[in-house]
Amino acid sequence: MLDGFKMNKVSDERHLAYFDVFPLASGQINISKIYPRTIVAWHRHQEQIDQWFVLNGMLKIGLKYPDKPAEFKLLGPGESITIEFNVWHGYMALTETDLIYWCSSKYNPKKPDEEREMIGKFGEQWEGFFK
Repeated sequence: MLDGFKMNKVSDERHLAYFDVFPLASGQINISKIYPRTIVAWHRHQEQIDQWFVLNGMLKIGLKYPDKPAEFKLLGPGESITIEFNVWHGYMALTETDLIYWCSSKYNPKKPDEEREMIGKFGEQWEGFFK
């Protein structure tokens, strides 16, 4: 018989998300259904590496490397990205998007490896088209 296991579920105006869906896995695997026009930015980690995979939909990914201006990329179905530690990052959902993402370490609410900044901090433009 297979036993189920408990996942953390969050549902709000931004997304429906399941966190740590395979708790025995190294790091943490999360799944999010992100609603259109949602912007989640900016944050970075000092130790954690993220890997994102878009199952369906389209994300505009923002990346801000040290000593460089913010840059943007489109991430669509079947595409992935690795985000190294100390890189500010975030996204805007251009359509409803299903994102599977792996974090190299499990989230620790007592000592989160996360630093946040406000949208617009780096003079970026989330709206509009790519040049």
